[in-house]
Amino acid sequence: MASSSSSSAAPRPKSRTRLFLSSLPANISEAALAALATPFGPVADLHLAVHGPGPLKGRPRGYAFVEYRRAEDADVARRRLDGRTLAGRTLAAAFADERLDDASSARRARTVPSKAPTTLSLVKNASRPQSTDAKIEAMEAKLAAMRARSSSTGAVAPAASSAAPSTIVSASAAAQAQLPRRPPPGASKRP
Repeated sequence: MASSSSSSAAPRPKSRTRLFLSSLPANISEAALAALATPFGPVADLHLAVHGPGPLKGRPRGYAFVEYRRAEDADVARRRLDGRTLAGRTLAAAFADERLDDASSARRARTVPSKAPTTLSLVKNASRPQSTDAKIEAMEAKLAAMRARSSSTGAVAPAASSAAPSTIVSASAAAQAQLPRRPPPGASKRP
C-alpha cells in the first residue's frame, strides 16, 4: 500500500535539541528572538509563530520554537531562559516534546474557575427552593403577591391564563377598529 501524505503525520521523535518558548512579548521579532537564543550555542532552526489571516496577520502569537545543534546547548538555554523576564513578561522554556513542568506552568497558568461553590452562590441558593414542587409554590406565591400589589395600586395584573380567548380577540378587534381602513386589494383608487 502506498503511503500518502496527510495532516496526521507520524509523531516527531523525542528531541533534546528543540525548545518551546512561550509567553513571549507581542512585539518580538525574529532578530530579537535569535539574539535571545544564540548566547547559549549555535541555533540550527528558529520558528516564531505568527497569526494567519485576520486583523492580526503577521504579528507574533507569543510562542516560538528554537532548535540548537547540540543537546547540551539546548539544556543550558532551557534552564537559563525559563522564568527569565523579558519586556515585563516571564518566559517559559521547555523541551518541545514535553509539557511544561508544574512549577513553571503554575506561574503562568490562567485562572480556571474552581468547581467549589463560592460564598455568594451558597447564600443565593440557600433561599431558593430546590424541589420542583417547592419551585412551583414559590412562583405561585410570587404571582399572588404581584396580584395583591397591583390591586392595591389600581393597575391591571395579568391573570394566570384566566382570560378567555374571546376577551383577547375582542381586545384585538377594538385595537384594529382604531386603525385607518385600507381599501381591499384590487379596488381602484379613483372614485
